[in-house]
Amino acid sequence: CGDVNYEPYSYFDSRSYENWLKAGLNTLDLMDSCVLELRYNGFSCCEIGTLLDLPIYTVSRKLCKIKQTLQEINND
Repeated sequence: CGDVNYEPYSYFDSRSYENWLKAGLNTLDLMDSCVLELRYNGFSCCEIGTLLDLPIYTVSRKLCKIKQTLQEINND
């Protein structure tokens, strides 16, 4: 998951989006939820890092973790 422009929410089709939203946000910790919400609203990884006082590599790592979590939820 080396792409810092990855969109973790794009993994889901429109039918499973509501299920993900309910289950996914409940499983993410607060910081991951913030990262996901900011990314979903069009903020770049650099902007997210600035807003949340995180290095860009941490934002990228969190997006990879979120992707894995969402894939696990979708596979259940």
